[in-house]
Amino acid sequence: MALTKITAGGLADNSVVTASVADSQVTLAKTTGVQAGWKKLVALTASSWDGTESGFGANSITNTYEEYMIKGGNIQIGADESQVGVQFYIGSWVSVGYEWFEFNSSTGGATVSAQADGNASYIQILRSMGNDSGESGDFTIMLSNPSATDNDKRIYFTGTGYDSGTALKYHSGIGGVHNDAAMTNMRFLPNQGVISSGEFTLYGLVN
Repeated sequence: MALTKITAGGLADNSVVTASVADSQVTLAKTTGVQAGWKKLVALTASSWDGTESGFGANSITNTYEEYMIKGGNIQIGADESQVGVQFYIGSWVSVGYEWFEFNSSTGGATVSAQADGNASYIQILRSMGNDSGESGDFTIMLSNPSATDNDKRIYFTGTGYDSGTALKYHSGIGGVHNDAAMTNMRFLPNQGVISSGEFTLYGLVN
């Protein structure tokens, strides 16, 4: 059977091989449109979340990506003076043992730091949120190597939003739990009432 020779330069865009090519002769594949960067994996819209939801879904976080990012946008809560937190799925939903530190400052001049030293039921991301019209929050969470089994699971985050006193706040912090098994999912919850609305999107970094 005749073979078609592929030159060292590879195949041109839109070219077609019209003869049979033996497997042993194929040494170069030409691809287009494959780029590094953040890939959207799962997007959720909150509706009366009370903390019992299934998060992004079973095994939504895997070893496919070493770096993950979560964006929360236009998050609104049902009860005034509420906090928004996150929990990890590590074999099961972890509901105790978190430690975190969260710093926030507002346009009104107030500066507050809050923390939990290993006994919290979630990691606090946003605090003192208001539930009046227009009072909402946004955040970005970063996590590295969540599937590794040689590191305790941890995140770092930044966020902003209008609080119950109509002041614009800046939030930043860290949080984690002493568990080195693979983390495969995350979910969000309020400390009271519900998360009435908001967009939550999981991204993986393509190398």
